[in-house]
Amino acid sequence: MNRILSMMLIFALTFLSLFPSVPAVFAEAKEDDVYADGEYNLPFEVWKDNADSTSVADGYFEKPAKLTVENGEYTVQATLKNSSWWQYFKVQSGNDFVDVTTVSEENDTRVVKFKVDDLNQVLNAKVHIIVTGIPGLNYDNKYDIRFKFDPSGIPLASQPGENENGEEGENPNNGQTPEEGSESEGGQQENGGDEQGPGKEDGSAEENGGDDQEPGKEDGSTEENGGDEQDPGKGDGSTEENGGDEQDPGKGDESSEENEDGEKADPETITLEDGNYTIDLEALHAKEDKPSGMARYIDKTASLAVKGGKTLLTLTLTDHKTVTGFQVEGKQPVKEEADETKNTRTVTYELDQLTTMMDARVQYTVGAHNGDQPLRLQFNKDSITKADEEKEDGDTDHPKYADGVYTLPFVVWKAIGDEQSVADDYFEKPAKLTIENGKYTVQAELKNSSWWQYFKVQSGNEFIDVTEVSKFENH
Repeated sequence: MNRILSMMLIFALTFLSLFPSVPAVFAEAKEDDVYADGEYNLPFEVWKDNADSTSVADGYFEKPAKLTVENGEYTVQATLKNSSWWQYFKVQSGNDFVDVTTVSEENDTRVVKFKVDDLNQVLNAKVHIIVTGIPGLNYDNKYDIRFKFDPSGIPLASQPGENENGEEGENPNNGQTPEEGSESEGGQQENGGDEQGPGKEDGSAEENGGDDQEPGKEDGSTEENGGDEQDPGKGDGSTEENGGDEQDPGKGDESSEENEDGEKADPETITLEDGNYTIDLEALHAKEDKPSGMARYIDKTASLAVKGGKTLLTLTLTDHKTVTGFQVEGKQPVKEEADETKNTRTVTYELDQLTTMMDARVQYTVGAHNGDQPLRLQFNKDSITKADEEKEDGDTDHPKYADGVYTLPFVVWKAIGDEQSVADDYFEKPAKLTIENGKYTVQAELKNSSWWQYFKVQSGNEFIDVTEVSKFENH
C-alpha cells in the first residue's frame, strides 16, 4: 500500500512539473483586450440610461472622439457643442462619478477629456444641461446617460510571437492604423473574426485586428502595413485560416469572378448608351472574395456619365481627411470635389471601359502613419439606374434622381452664413427622402417636439407650414 501511495505521489509531482503553466494559459485567454499605444479616432454613441437607444444628449457631442492609448491607459477626448449649456459632465470612476477635465474652450465649444478603464464596456455618465440664448425657452434637465464606444478599428498591442523564419519577434508596424492587428503567442494574430493574412510556411496563420492586410512582397514574405490587405496563400498550395473557415489553397488569379460551374470567369464589360446612371458597388479584398478593410470609406453607390464612347465614373469617399488618394485601374481622378462640412470627397475617373470587377488602390493617413493598399471594386450591373437631364460634359446641375425611398444626410445652416446653426441639434439624422415621378418629399424627425411652435419652409416666394406625419413621446 505504501508503495502504491508513493508511486501516486511521484506521478502527481511529475505531472505538476510538466504542466505548471496550464492555469496561466487559461487566465491569459480571459484577459481584456489591450490596445496599442497611439492616438486614434474613436466612434461612439450616447445612450439613454435605461435603454440601448440614442439619447437626446448624443446631439450635443462632436463625432468621433479622440482616443489616446499610453501604457495600457485610455484617455478619451470629446468635444461638446454649445458649451454654455453644460453645467456639469461627470463620468463613472469606480463607485463614484468624477468631473471631466476641460482641455480648451472657444466659439461655444468645449474640449474635455476623461479616463476609461475598458473601451468594450458601457461607461455611465451624468450631465446637467440648461439651454440658454433662446428667448422664451426654459429648458433645464439632468440626464443619466451611457457611452457606447466602438474600438473595433483600434489595433491591439503586439505580443511576442514567431515570424516566418521561426524566430521570435514583434510586429514592427504595430499601432500605426486603426485596422492593424496584433500577434498572439504561437505566431497567430487576432482579427476579430475578420480577414486574415496568408498562411505561413509552418501552417500557422496571422490575424490582423479585424481588417485586411497589405499584399506580400515579391519574395513571398508578408509585411503588415496599416492593417490592410495581404497577399493570399503562397504558390506552394498552403492554406489560410480565416476565422476557422477553410479557404481554397493557393488560388491563382482571384481578380476574376466565378461562373455557374464554380470556375473562374473574366470580368464582364458593362456597355451603356450615352446618358447618366447610378450603379451599386462593393469594395473587396485585393485577392479574396470578402470585403476590403477600406470598404467603410467608399460609398456603395457610384455615378456614371457615358458619352461618345467615354465613361466617367464618380465615387464618393466617406472620409475625406483619412483617404488621401484613390486610383482606379491605375488612373488618377480627372476631377475631385471635397465637402469639408460632411468630410466627404467625390472623385471622377475617365475609363476606357467599365467592367464588373476593377482594380483600385487607396492611400490613407491615420495619425502619424501613411498607408497604401490595393483593393477591388465589384460593380453590380443589375443595379444600374438611368438618370435624365444629361449635360454635354456628363455633369448635371439639377439631375433627376431615380424614384425610390432613401436616407438623406443634411446640415442646418445659419441664415446669414454657411456654417452650422444651433438648430442643427434639434433634428435626428439623417432625413428620409421619397422620390416619385420627379417630386422630392423630405421627412425629418424633430427632437423635443414640445419646443416647436412652428416650422415653415420656403415654397416659391412664400413660407409654408410643414406637414406633421406622427408624434411620439420624448420626441
